[in-house]
Amino acid sequence: MIDTSTNNVTATVPVEKWPEAVAVTPDGTKAYMANSFSNTVSIIDTATNNVTATVPVGIHPVDFGQCRSSSFDTKITSPSL
Repeated sequence: MIDTSTNNVTATVPVEKWPEAVAVTPDGTKAYMANSFSNTVSIIDTATNNVTATVPVGIHPVDFGQCRSSSFDTKITSPSL
């Protein structure tokens, strides 16, 4: 985790194999990490820096796309999706 006001690393959160992309909810309470070699997304509670869930997704998730709306809508990019 990185404190964006100082650009200092504040915590290291272990996730699955080959973390490749991250998306953070607009309110900053959760981070989503795409784990390319595990075919999963880790959901991280940013207050505790703990993984709260690991969700299986398509093969080789590599990126997130966010819609610009009032709700948080994430698209996971994967060759199998």
